Amino acid sequence: MNADPENCSELFRGNHEKGVRSVTTLSSPHNGSTAANYASDLVFPAIFMILGYHINSVSGKSNADLMLDQWGISKDPASKEKAKFNPLACIKLVLSNDHCAYDLTVQGAEKLNRKIKTVKSAYYFSYTACVTEDAKFGYTKVIKDNDLFSPFRISTILISGSVNMFVGGTFIDKSWGANDGIVPLKSALYPFGEDHVTYSETQKIIPGVWYVMPTVYGADHYDFCNAADEKAFGSFRGFFDFYSNLAKLISGI
Repeated sequence: MNADPENCSELFRGNHEKGVRSVTTLSSPHNGSTAANYASDLVFPAIFMILGYHINSVSGKSNADLMLDQWGISKDPASKEKAKFNPLACIKLVLSNDHCAYDLTVQGAEKLNRKIKTVKSAYYFSYTACVTEDAKFGYTKVIKDNDLFSPFRISTILISGSVNMFVGGTFIDKSWGANDGIVPLKSALYPFGEDHVTYSETQKIIPGVWYVMPTVYGADHYDFCNAADEKAFGSFRGFFDFYSNLAKLISGI
């Protein structure tokens, strides 16, 4: 929903380009995910999901705050109030395309990328993961013996099954098939149309350019935030070393 230009935080008035020194993304759907299209484009899956959350909010069973009180779907948990049952509000929200499920679609991400560009004074790094490998007939399959997060077993099939189809007005070729369980690897590398290079320790880091870090194969979308999982970093210590080295990289620019 649009903010009131006369009554909003200074944060949203613009001219704060130099307020961000660096941006690092971890398996980010820069260009959307075809998995999101199955929920948003088909409408009913998105309605079903938001209705489930709404029912939990009404019953008081959910402690999460998706900040949808402006739609009448939830209440701020701090207020201890419950939302009133309003299924029509759920439908209105989904049809508005003013929600993250739409922003995560291929066409939704493309619209965001047209509005949001890299800032020439900031430094950009992207990290990616991939949990699939090429299958016999050109699609992708989950890497063997991988402890994949259960819901991803469905979404990774949806992503692979979108190959050679038009999704959100974009032809999805084979390069979109490899994924981390929920985000296609191609989408996570960098926003289409932006300057980018493959990261090298010997090169000089300059602002306004996406530095694509080496892909972690065998890891899924959640492994960047799971210290107990050894697939991405090899050990519990490796998890902390990864973020410590990232902090040193950024602070040393």
